[in-house]
Amino acid sequence: MEVATVTTADGSLLRAAQQNVADCDQALLCVAFVSNAGLGFIEKELKATDEALLLATTAFRTTELNALNRAPRLGVAVKTLNPAGGTYHPKVFLGRREDQVSRWWDRAT
Repeated sequence: MEVATVTTADGSLLRAAQQNVADCDQALLCVAFVSNAGLGFIEKELKATDEALLLATTAFRTTELNALNRAPRLGVAVKTLNPAGGTYHPKVFLGRREDQVSRWWDRAT
């Protein structure tokens, strides 16, 4: 099994998100929060994807509501998850093209 550490400091988190969404038939992005800047970083890849779903939370008050409203204009379906107990703080990017799946998730959180 190949394991890689990705961070925001060196841009590898951004590259992981872009690579897992690029050229996909379907993409699933599960993140704790979403911002306009974050959508902008992967906008090209999202627009090229046939089907994309974004699952985020608004519980931390860090999600930008205008980003949630912008995502559908990029072809992204949006769902929010605000669990009554516990937290929702994933960083998961999945992409599927035909019978191939690419994935990246942050196991540190």
